[in-house]
Amino acid sequence: MILFFANSLDFTNPARILGIFPEPARSHFIFNRQIMYSLLEAGHHITFVSPFQEPNPPINFTYIVPMRTKETASEDLARTDFKSLSAFQADRLWSQYHFSFWSDLMKSREIQNFLTSDIKVFDVIFVELLAAYECILPLAQKFKIPVIGTLSQRPWVQLSQVLSDPHPLAFLVPRLPLPRRMGFFQRFQNIYANLYFRVMIKYLWEPSLSIFYEEHFPDFYLQPDHHVSLLFSNTHPSLISTQLIPKVVEVAGIHLQPLKPLPQILEKFINESENGVILLSFGSVSKSNIVDAKLRNVFIETFRCLRQKVIWKFEENLKNISENVLISDWIPQRDILAHKNVKVFISHTGAHGMFEAIDAGVPLVSIPLFWDQYPNAGLIEDIGVGIRLDFKTLTKETLLKAINEILYLRRMQKLSAEFKSRPMPPKESVVYWTEYVLRHNGTKHLEPMSAEMPLYQYLLLDCR
Repeated sequence: MILFFANSLDFTNPARILGIFPEPARSHFIFNRQIMYSLLEAGHHITFVSPFQEPNPPINFTYIVPMRTKETASEDLARTDFKSLSAFQADRLWSQYHFSFWSDLMKSREIQNFLTSDIKVFDVIFVELLAAYECILPLAQKFKIPVIGTLSQRPWVQLSQVLSDPHPLAFLVPRLPLPRRMGFFQRFQNIYANLYFRVMIKYLWEPSLSIFYEEHFPDFYLQPDHHVSLLFSNTHPSLISTQLIPKVVEVAGIHLQPLKPLPQILEKFINESENGVILLSFGSVSKSNIVDAKLRNVFIETFRCLRQKVIWKFEENLKNISENVLISDWIPQRDILAHKNVKVFISHTGAHGMFEAIDAGVPLVSIPLFWDQYPNAGLIEDIGVGIRLDFKTLTKETLLKAINEILYLRRMQKLSAEFKSRPMPPKESVVYWTEYVLRHNGTKHLEPMSAEMPLYQYLLLDCR
């Protein structure tokens, strides 16, 4: 703690931090907001660009919401049934949204002032390293400002070039529910998935990026050594032990807030459950419309057969539910999971819910719906703290079997203890490493020697 404050006190003048986080998912907003709040509490000034904002932000915390994004992000994308789209269709939709966001942002008064200024308005830029994040690089390069990346999901292979980190495909797995120790055919799947990503970037992202540069930065040329200085990753080594360079800082759990007392009705419902409680929630992005009538009936009939009580986050009224089920359109998920009577969490396995369950020591029945939820669910099953089910083939029998099996899993308590053991809290890591980047104006000196090696030298092909 003393070291943390000593490093913070090195900055007599607060840093001016610009954070740009275009993802129209509230879970991404929460993760990135907590990173920015950590820096705000350390005395820095924050400008936060996002499709979301909160009323009455704290002093020195300014929100910017591009107007067209504000009007469409939540409505249009929330109505989209992503589980019915192919991977390419979903990626194209998100790519279109992201580039639209950046185009709107360039027209905002604040960014126009930044563009036309002859002085450095910000000291460091944060951006989530998803589609179209390269749109910020002309600004960073013009004013010689370091860029710090964030990622609310597991790093993907294409980030290796951004971070000067040559990740072998032998163990870095993108968006696939593959085990940590892959066999031959699983490694082949991994190579195929990475080839898909490279094709998508080449023919989907890069043409859109060229159009964006021509419109807003016609004279821009990306310098080859202008890399992202640092990445704050929503991961933890207790879950997946990836070969990380110093430029990748793991801050999983940064969104976890101090526990609060439960509302009286929930406290009473949970305390009176002699056989424990099961929590069902599909998070903040997946609303009731994601659960069709068939899947809804599977849950209703399954819960009717249980001795445990069930808390079900659902935004609509349901008929014919059994007496052991409590329906609520909003729940304090973390506070419920932390109650000693909660035995199982049925979830889509979004990153935040997964880490809340791990922190509380509650095993999961994972029903992934899209994107990073699939590798999360595969990882949870591979470690032995959950069971993964497919929503397309889910039945009353398979769900009952999974719940009864998971009630006897004990590995989650060990994982929870490992997850909580770390040299410093995530908030302190964010402050320390951000101020490190500011102090040294980047992290070029932290890049590994392998970043400058040709592939044949890295693999020692010339020595065989």
